[in-house]
Amino acid sequence: MTATPSHHLHQERLRSALSVAEELGLPLYRLHSWESLYPVFATHQGEDGQSYYDAHAVEVVRHIARLLYQEGAKSHEIISCLRQDGVIKTEKPAESQRLPKEDSFQNHGLSRHDVTSLTERLKQLEQENKQLGEQLEAFGQIALSLKTLEDENELLRQKQEAAQSRDEYERQSYEASKRALEEDNAALHDTIEQLKRELAGHKAHMQVQESEHTAALVALREELARSRAECKSLRDAEQKRQTTHEAETRAGEERQTLLENERHRLVQKFEQSVLLMQTLEDENVRLKRSLKEGEAMRQEQVRLTERVQALESANATLKAERSSLQQALSARDEEHHAVGQKQAGIQQFLQELQGELYQLKQLITE
Repeated sequence: MTATPSHHLHQERLRSALSVAEELGLPLYRLHSWESLYPVFATHQGEDGQSYYDAHAVEVVRHIARLLYQEGAKSHEIISCLRQDGVIKTEKPAESQRLPKEDSFQNHGLSRHDVTSLTERLKQLEQENKQLGEQLEAFGQIALSLKTLEDENELLRQKQEAAQSRDEYERQSYEASKRALEEDNAALHDTIEQLKRELAGHKAHMQVQESEHTAALVALREELARSRAECKSLRDAEQKRQTTHEAETRAGEERQTLLENERHRLVQKFEQSVLLMQTLEDENVRLKRSLKEGEAMRQEQVRLTERVQALESANATLKAERSSLQQALSARDEEHHAVGQKQAGIQQFLQELQGELYQLKQLITE
């Protein structure tokens, strides 16, 4: 990691670690852990204490994030994958650089045998270096795992502290709730005791009321039975009276029809009598005029007078019969009116009886 003053950092070349972390959607501590786990990119630290990434470092970090979170690569495979993708270069020294020339060894007073030995020793050192590199990669994996565990431990510690504070708050709340519940329980216990006493008194009162209601119910049932019997007898009497009334009504209607016919006949007879009286009067006038004509006509006049008297007597009889018929019709109308009043009284009595039966049913139901 190279330290660079902040006034030498150019915005178009370097980016802060915070902006890179926000771009990749990673926490900042994860990006800093990659700096030590994957030492394949360089960062620059400014005077403000922030890390800055150049374009190559940003590209490497993007590939690391893609390999880990999109392709599911393992942590120990990251460096080899970066090399395969060509993101980082593999530095292999040339043969001429790795192996010194024989002339140079001869110039230093070394024989060919010494050069061969040195060459073999160099190859051994390269193999050991390769093994050390592999061990270094394995150590990087272990370090990554340790860093991950440290991060997880830190998160667990924070969660534990939050849980402890929450547990303390919940414990205090529980204690307060427990005290409140104990107070409520004591109050409820007192209330239950009071309710038990009230329930006992209410139960005794209800037993007394139940016995009273039972006696009243028995009396009401007896009264209802009597009322039903009376109602049945009244209904039978009303039905009998109604049948009798219908028969009397039919008889009265028939009698009234006969009276009307008789009245019509008497009226016709009276009209005929009136006409006959007029005729007789005319005849009497004529006879009186002709009385002077002879004694013989006087006897005829006497006979006609007797006949007129008989007709007048018959007319008086008809008038008396007509008056008696009118009186009989008036008496029949009064009888019909009295029967109607009796029927209205019976209907009212039945309605009152039905109302009392409905009240008795409600009392029985209650």
